[in-house]
Amino acid sequence: YEANTKSDENLSSVQILISKDTCETWEGPVIYVTGRSWEPSMAELPNGEIELFFSSEAKWWPDEPIYQDIQYIYSTDTGYSWSQARTVAYYPNKRDGMPVPLLLQGNRGVVVAIESVYTTVSPFIVKRDLAKPWSLTTANFMNGPYRWVVSNFSAFGGAPYLLQIPTGEIVLSAHIGKGGDWHQNNYMQVLVGNKDARNFGQLTTPWGTLPVNESAVNNSLFLKDAETVVAVSCRMFTDGSGGIYWLEGKIVETK
Repeated sequence: YEANTKSDENLSSVQILISKDTCETWEGPVIYVTGRSWEPSMAELPNGEIELFFSSEAKWWPDEPIYQDIQYIYSTDTGYSWSQARTVAYYPNKRDGMPVPLLLQGNRGVVVAIESVYTTVSPFIVKRDLAKPWSLTTANFMNGPYRWVVSNFSAFGGAPYLLQIPTGEIVLSAHIGKGGDWHQNNYMQVLVGNKDARNFGQLTTPWGTLPVNESAVNNSLFLKDAETVVAVSCRMFTDGSGGIYWLEGKIVETK
């Protein structure tokens, strides 16, 4: 939940709902994190533990400037109770946000794609090995062992999303700014990396480079089947209308 008025802004919170009937009905909410926290996303580990990542500016609010970090909590009882929060990503004097986690094939670790506002390049990947706890990077933010930047997009990449396809490669999307209001002037780009979420290339633009005041923002990726990746985008148009749009792409093996 993200508050809409200045009077209740500090009540923004991360809430968890639980369904036992394949999303027909829901229990909750379990209100876990309150105060300047948003953008939650979850991953389930092989042992059934759930890790939930979210963005928080609570440490800096309401002072200026307001920075932001990525925190995580975990549950071992399918979401009914949660651990205390820990910071897993913070770039000093920046705004890390929009985390999307992914459990790597073969249980080789968890990677999280994040944007980092106030940097000239974005997004970043943060990682941990399953055998080790999360550790906060404090140096070498651009190319360290557990945090690195993806600089192959044509400009700053916001709201990243990542997906691993059956062949092992990782598909990463972001929205790219064209100037002006970001809701109306971003378009989607996609890169393909190796199984370790590194060495991204093969840049594509699923919706094309859109005209002024038309956008594809807050995109996500979905594996429909072993041969089909789906891009889901919030499309905004020049007349002010918008909607959620679906575009399919085929996985083609290259030599």
